[in-house]
Amino acid sequence: MALLLSAVGFLPAQNLVDVPLDGLQLLEPLFLFVIGVIQAVFLGDKLLDLVLQRFPGGQLGNSMLPEISGGCVGYDKVALMRLPVCSAGFLSKTLLPDGTEIPGTNFDYNYLQHRKVDVVSSALDFILPFEKYKITAGAKVSFTNTRNGINYDTSDPTLVQDDYFRYKEQIYALYADYSREYSERFSMQLGLRMEHTRTTGISEAKDTEDKHDYTRLFPTVYLLYSPTDGHALNFSFSNRISRPSQNMVNPFPFYQNKYTYACGREDLKPSYTYNAELGYTLKNNFNVSAYYSYSDDVFFQVVDLDAETNVTSFLWENFMQTHAFGLNNSYTFRTKWLQAYAQHGVSYRRTTSSATTTSPEEKGWAYDASLRNTFFFNEKKTLLATLSGSYSSRQYQGIYLMSPTYSVSAGMLYRLLDNKLNLSLNVNNLFVSHSKLETMSNGLKIIADNQFSFTSFRIGVSYTFGGDIRSKGQRNSNEDIQRRL
Repeated sequence: MALLLSAVGFLPAQNLVDVPLDGLQLLEPLFLFVIGVIQAVFLGDKLLDLVLQRFPGGQLGNSMLPEISGGCVGYDKVALMRLPVCSAGFLSKTLLPDGTEIPGTNFDYNYLQHRKVDVVSSALDFILPFEKYKITAGAKVSFTNTRNGINYDTSDPTLVQDDYFRYKEQIYALYADYSREYSERFSMQLGLRMEHTRTTGISEAKDTEDKHDYTRLFPTVYLLYSPTDGHALNFSFSNRISRPSQNMVNPFPFYQNKYTYACGREDLKPSYTYNAELGYTLKNNFNVSAYYSYSDDVFFQVVDLDAETNVTSFLWENFMQTHAFGLNNSYTFRTKWLQAYAQHGVSYRRTTSSATTTSPEEKGWAYDASLRNTFFFNEKKTLLATLSGSYSSRQYQGIYLMSPTYSVSAGMLYRLLDNKLNLSLNVNNLFVSHSKLETMSNGLKIIADNQFSFTSFRIGVSYTFGGDIRSKGQRNSNEDIQRRL
């Protein structure tokens, strides 16, 4: 059974048959809640995250296309099955400042994209407890096979495209943790992870095959010292890897209009971050910490604006190095009817770029703050509400100068039948803020004004059968793979 509330001509496309909008048939239970634009989709008991993208407007026209994790949405009909297919189109024209259309500037295209991803993952973990210390170790393998096909039919013969790209990734990992409490005041945890990765990118149109193999070690250190009751000092060091997502290694040009396109590259490398942090905690309520981090081979989109043709390209590259340090503070306030968690921090970031079209260096200070309040309306805490907000000052994200942003969200939760039945209502982005950025390309300043967030509502109903199922120390080993699909 499905309940659909819709105010626009877009419908979700996840595990559906190819049917017109007015005859939607479902293979699985689905719930969709819409206010003006698509806001939230529930497939069975799983909430699908939605991202609404606006293509650049102004003189080039306007377009709006929602994206759904694992699928796409077309203008006329849903065309996604087990093998996701996305069919969409775009129409633009160029205008003079007085609004007059320039003859011969009409541009339109239609494209058909299909994408299929197979993921096989397996992990084995074990714990060796000893009298004074504990060793945790394990191994994991994962295989990802992505097939992307795309076909463009445009009014510009030079942009006609028909390509098939296949990307395979294999990750083999061994890891171990050693933890020990030397006394009631001092404890230590050491970890080491070794990963070997193989990637292969095959493009039929370019007749190329790009292969990469690399092995890296990732150490972690955590020290905890409590000089007296209620006081704790901690130090941590870690080395992390950030791999590009599947769309970043896809070499297909994606045209947003005649003057704007984005493109990935199959030989995009992962980036590595080294982070050290020293913190102090008072009675588990007040915390202050200082950190330093360094990131190498940072990947992002290089913006290249051609002054002669006015064509702007967004190309994924490894071109940045980032140094950052900062001071964070958090505090938790508790009463019978209220729990408030406040966090804020100040940081300084310096980024250097090796791309010739961008600014060679950007640096500056930033301030971020957030507040989350939980209100309890009865003693059993079965009826509660939340109100949260966040703020980020004007700051550099890589080589891009971002304007201040803010968000406010609220929610209600009611627990019944011994907390087995939960009814919830959440409202995100009560006040919508724009994402404005500035960057330099070939000595020209580019200013963009985007709106990526919209007011959304989420309604949830869940029921727990039987007793609680808990897994102590379970690793969410597939989170990184799911995030990059």
